[in-house]
Amino acid sequence: MTDDQKSASTYGNNRDSITTMKMLQPFRVGELELYTSSGRRYPDIYCGLGRCHLRALFNVCKPAAQEAHGDKVTHKETDRVHSILKRHRRVANGEVFHVHESHWVALQRGDDVKENPMFFDDKVRLEVNNYEGASTALQLVEDMSPSDFEKVLHSKDAKRKTKTSAAQEKMKKMSAKQKQVRGLCIGN
Repeated sequence: MTDDQKSASTYGNNRDSITTMKMLQPFRVGELELYTSSGRRYPDIYCGLGRCHLRALFNVCKPAAQEAHGDKVTHKETDRVHSILKRHRRVANGEVFHVHESHWVALQRGDDVKENPMFFDDKVRLEVNNYEGASTALQLVEDMSPSDFEKVLHSKDAKRKTKTSAAQEKMKKMSAKQKQVRGLCIGN
């Protein structure tokens, strides 16, 4: 493990990061890396407490981040953040997720040739191998109630890796929707 990866792994020990890392485990490629190790840097106007939504948007769609900043959208305005990104969907390169309604993260699409999809959480990034799977996992975390979130985080049945019934039901529904969409696309 490189020094950057060691630094990134210590950042990944906060509550929201632990949960997203746990949910993304099946899709991981390699170790967490510092955001800056890739030569990236956030604009100063997106830095600071309560601006994680702007940093998440910046990773997938710079015009959406600029609009949210210009409109003074706060990190607590989940619907507005999603609405802005939806308006920019033609140029957006991924999705943003409001984890447990307290912190924003981003999932950027890869190009399917040279680059895998990339997960961004402020100071760290993680390469993933399955955009749709990672997106479904992050949607599940975004939609979880605080109690379901805690149950997944502190699951005692590590051998069976069971999730709460609400989380299992949500995952089944999302999986069924994905299969339905794929079924429509395959024949076209």
